[in-house]
Amino acid sequence: MTPMRTRAARAATARSSSRTCTWARRAAAPRSYLNHLRAKFGLPYWSLSAYLKLKVKKAVSFINDFEQAVAHEARKRGHHGVVCGHIHHAEIREIEGVLYCNDGDWVESLTALVEHHDGRLEIVRWGDPAPAQGLQQTVRAPATA
Repeated sequence: MTPMRTRAARAATARSSSRTCTWARRAAAPRSYLNHLRAKFGLPYWSLSAYLKLKVKKAVSFINDFEQAVAHEARKRGHHGVVCGHIHHAEIREIEGVLYCNDGDWVESLTALVEHHDGRLEIVRWGDPAPAQGLQQTVRAPATA
């Protein structure tokens, strides 16, 4: 490689790094401006990332509490399982000895819950050529006399 090409490559890398730094400064500018205004009004520093992290934690906690409550109620009523939907997270799992099935959301996650002729339940995703790994579970109703 000639020194001329090496200098050109270094210059291109420097320009790329410079653009990245400029982009990062521009992305941070609204936060700085917002917190500058907040300080003028005597308000404390506010972090968008901390706010969003807290919201996500609360949402996850809410969903978990919902799942636990549904499983508890199903067990209390003598049911072996429960099917819910539209929490946007498809899954089949056991909670407190109760089979909990959530079919997810067809619009966003493209998932559905299907029951096979042999009684197995499965989460399917549109476009997946093979069955979803780890989401299959066989569920059979207990024999009644």
